[in-house]
Amino acid sequence: MSSDDGVASIVNNFQDLSAVLSLFAADSVEKKLADPKSSDWERMSAFWSIFGIIGAVRVYAKIAAGLAGAETAGMELGGARAYTSRKTKKATCSCVIGPSERPPTWEDDEDLLLGLAKVDSTLWIRPHIVVMGFSRCPFTGRRALREAIGRGVFVLLTLAIPCVPIILLRRSVRGTISENLSLGMTAGSAFLGGCILPMLLQDLNSLGFAYLPDAGSRQGDGLLQAGDTVTTTKSRLCRIMWQSHGNRLPPPRSADLWFIRLLAAIATMFTVVGYVLNYILLGRAGSWRSYAWLGMQVVILVVRYILWAYRPHLIHSRRPTMVYAVTGSLLALRPLTVQIDPSHWPPSEPPLPRDAVYFAVASARSKLLNGSGAEQHLKLSNLDLLSTTAPRDILQAACYKVFCEMGDLSPQLRRRLRVVKLPWSFVEELYAAQGLILGHNPWVLGGISLAAVVDLYEHDDGREPQPIFLGLTTIHSCKPTKTEGVYEFKRQEPGAAAVRDVVGITYDNYGIEGTIELGVLTDRLPTPHTLTESHEKFRDNVAACRFSARLNGPPHCEVHVQEFGDGTSPVVEHNSKTEAFLADVIQYGKDVIWYTRNKDHTDCTEVCKIFGF
Repeated sequence: MSSDDGVASIVNNFQDLSAVLSLFAADSVEKKLADPKSSDWERMSAFWSIFGIIGAVRVYAKIAAGLAGAETAGMELGGARAYTSRKTKKATCSCVIGPSERPPTWEDDEDLLLGLAKVDSTLWIRPHIVVMGFSRCPFTGRRALREAIGRGVFVLLTLAIPCVPIILLRRSVRGTISENLSLGMTAGSAFLGGCILPMLLQDLNSLGFAYLPDAGSRQGDGLLQAGDTVTTTKSRLCRIMWQSHGNRLPPPRSADLWFIRLLAAIATMFTVVGYVLNYILLGRAGSWRSYAWLGMQVVILVVRYILWAYRPHLIHSRRPTMVYAVTGSLLALRPLTVQIDPSHWPPSEPPLPRDAVYFAVASARSKLLNGSGAEQHLKLSNLDLLSTTAPRDILQAACYKVFCEMGDLSPQLRRRLRVVKLPWSFVEELYAAQGLILGHNPWVLGGISLAAVVDLYEHDDGREPQPIFLGLTTIHSCKPTKTEGVYEFKRQEPGAAAVRDVVGITYDNYGIEGTIELGVLTDRLPTPHTLTESHEKFRDNVAACRFSARLNGPPHCEVHVQEFGDGTSPVVEHNSKTEAFLADVIQYGKDVIWYTRNKDHTDCTEVCKIFGF
C-alpha cells in the first residue's frame, strides 16, 4: 500500500469519526440556539466547532421556512416556538379584550417570561394572572459598557475559533479558490449565524405584554382595558396581559420578521457551503494537517461541552423582571356573593360593567379556540347590549323564575325588542370575572338556550337607542325542515311574515327573525311548539347552576415580582406580597409604573429592583 493510500484511509476514517461526533453534538447545538433561556455566549459558542453545526442548520432552516410551516411539515420546534406568534401544536390562543378586528394570535410562553408565573400552590379555584408589565435596566452606563465588552469579546472568539482549523488545512498563505472560499464561508457563517442572528432573535423578540414605562398612560381604576389580551385554557388558567397605550397590539415575534427569515436563509447557505468545503479540504490535506484538524476540533468540542455543562456567568446581561398580580375577581366592584337575595328583582346593585362583558367575550373565545371549539356565536356587538344595563348577577332571575312574558307586552314594545342569546362560555367567564365559579353547564338540552330581552328605547331627541334590560327568556332554534308545525303553516301560507324568516322560537311561542344570536320578535306563531316541558327543565337547570356556584377563593390579592434570569443559574429572584383589596393592587401597579419611569439605574446590581420589594 502506498503512502498516499494510507493518507486517504486516515482521512476517510477522520470523516467517519467527525460524522459520528457531529451527529452526537447536533442535538445539543440545536437546543442551545433555539432555547430563549440560553445566554448569548452559549449561542455564540455553538458555532465554534464543526461538530454539531448541522444542529444550527436545522434551527435556521426552520426559521427561514417559517416555524409554524416547519412544524406542520414534521419538524420538532422545541424552544424555537417562543420566537413565533403563528399557531403551533403547543401554542395557546390570545384574544383582544374589547372591540377589535384583529384575529387571535398564538403564543408559546412555555420558555418565556410568562412561563415563570408561580401559580402551582394557588389559593383560588381559577386564578386570574394579570401581567402588568416588565422592567429592564436601560442600555446605558457601566452595565451597558460591561455587556458590550462581553459580547464583543465573544464575537471575536466566535469569528476566530472556527477559522483556526480551516487555516490549518490551507497549503499556502495565499490559498486556492476553494481554500479562500471555505474560510470566507466559515467566517460568514460564524458571524451571521453565531453572532448577529442569535442576538437579534433574542433582543427583538416580544414578551407579549407591555414594557412598564410604556404602560404609564393607562386610564381608569380597573385591571382591564380595551386592547389588553387574554389567554384562557381548558384547565381554567386565565392570563391577562397589559398592552401599552401607544401599541395596543403585542409586537410580532422575532422569527416572524421578514428580514430575520432572510438572514436565517443566508446563514443556512453559508453554513452548509462552509461545511461541505471543509471536508473537501480535509480530503486533500496531508496526514499531519488532518491530525491537527481533528485534534483541534475535539479540543474545541470538549471545551464547549464543559462550558455548557457548568454554565459560568461570562457575559453581563440586563435581565427582565415581570410584575404580575394573582386574584379571584377582576373588577374594582366587590365580588359577587354566593347567597342570592330573594327580596326583589332586579337587585339593588350596580349594573353589569362593560369591562366584564369585554373580558368575558375575549376569554370565552380564547378558551374555545384553545379547546378546538367553535366561537362564531360569540359576537361582542350583540353581547355588548348587556353592558351597563343588565344586572351583574344576571342569572338571579332564573333562580326565582322571573322570566320575561312576551304576551304581557304591547305590540309596539315587542317590535323594538332584541333577543340576545347568552352562550354558556360567555356566562361562565362573566361570572368568573366577578369572583364566582358557576356549577355544571346547564346549556345542553335539546338545542335550548338562555337569552336576554333588551328594549332598544329610542330617545325623542334623536340620540342613540339606550338599551333597557327587561329580563330573561329561553329560546330554541328553528329550522322549517325540522319543525313540522312551522313547516306546515309556511307551506299553506308562504307569504306569512310571521314564519317566513323564523330562526328561533321563544318559550311562549313567539318567533325570532334575524339571527339566533341577535333576534327580533315576530307575532305569536299559530302552531304551538311541543318543547314546553324541555324549556321548563332547562330553566330549572339554569337555576341549579347558579345555586351551586362557589366563591373563586379568598378576597385578598397577591402581587408578584418574578425575575427572568439569564439562563446560567436555576435560581431566580421571586418576591410576593398580599394586598387586602383589588384597589390596592391597582394602585400598587400605578406606583410601580411611575417609579420605573423615573428610576435612576446607575447603581443597579445584577437584579434591577422593583419598587416595594
